[in-house]
Amino acid sequence: MQKKLSDLIYKDDLRRIQRFHAKRRKMGGTTPTEYECKMVDKYDNIKHVIIRFNTTQWHERIMATIEDITSRKQAKSALLRSIKRLRQTTSRLTESQKRYQNLFENTGTATILVEKNMRISMANSKFCELTGFTKKEITGTKRLSEFIERKNLFRIRRFHTKQKEKGLPLPTEYECLFVGKSRNMKHVVMKIYTPPWQ
Repeated sequence: MQKKLSDLIYKDDLRRIQRFHAKRRKMGGTTPTEYECKMVDKYDNIKHVIIRFNTTQWHERIMATIEDITSRKQAKSALLRSIKRLRQTTSRLTESQKRYQNLFENTGTATILVEKNMRISMANSKFCELTGFTKKEITGTKRLSEFIERKNLFRIRRFHTKQKEKGLPLPTEYECLFVGKSRNMKHVVMKIYTPPWQ
């Protein structure tokens, strides 16, 4: 038995194409020369294809060219899945970041995040109240050492040097004078926490 092209087109896609043509005949319009659909081979494997039709002027037959786009569709599908996973991960990270920032902001004490070079990368409102600077003026521009009174800073640095020479750990708490924007000084206790491997 000879096969027709329609026998090879996946049933759902064939019905979709037939519905489209029935609607087109009622409402008018030109016949498409290109269809994207699925085809089924003799082993029941499904392939994604583009069928293009071309009517030759000198002949009554229609020439159909079929391009296999299965790998392209699979790659697109894999990309869309990756984008979806990436969006979900980004959404979770954004929520996690919001929770972290909220916790950081509402510690109840002046709190800052300090990088290795002593530059402040995050400051909460309480720290801004303590220093008189805005978050914008502090974040990424100020170093913690700028807020410690000079003599106190030298004392801390000398102590650090001695501790390192002896191979002893550095303290996690310091009492010192803190200098604000208007050069007023406050006695503070700084508590340092360094997460493991940071």
